[in-house]
Amino acid sequence: MGRVGSKRSDRRWEDETGEVWASKFEWEVFDTLSRSGRNVRRCTSSDTISYTESRPNVSCLDCGGSNCAQNRTYTPDLFLLPQAATSDSEGYYIEVKGYFRDEKRKLFRCLRKARPDIDLRVIFASNHWVNRPRSRLSDYFTRYIKNTPFCFWDGDIPEEWQ
Repeated sequence: MGRVGSKRSDRRWEDETGEVWASKFEWEVFDTLSRSGRNVRRCTSSDTISYTESRPNVSCLDCGGSNCAQNRTYTPDLFLLPQAATSDSEGYYIEVKGYFRDEKRKLFRCLRKARPDIDLRVIFASNHWVNRPRSRLSDYFTRYIKNTPFCFWDGDIPEEWQ
């Protein structure tokens, strides 16, 4: 059990069963939720969300047009089925982020703009500073990624998520 990668930037984590996670924080959230009796599972390729990202300032090689888009896919970290749920359609996806880097913030904005129909919630490790504009992560999320519930991990998910 411990870190898998040898590079400093590699945050992958191996649990006691030998399963590799994206980070220790992701594993801790999953482990805590599952030990507390919640119906949580790790997302697989069957949970992949497709969306389209517009690409400004590019031109199509086939037609020469400038109104171009790129098909993308995104796989969330976890899927949680609330205790009162009667079917999988009542569950929601959870994205777990220790640090929300600029490229991931851009990806997430694009995903939420393209697919507001997906019930996706985010758990952050802390309310760190973001560079542009210089503000806290909670301010950024409230301003740019509307209608997406988020919380800062304190050992459990908010009561209204259960």
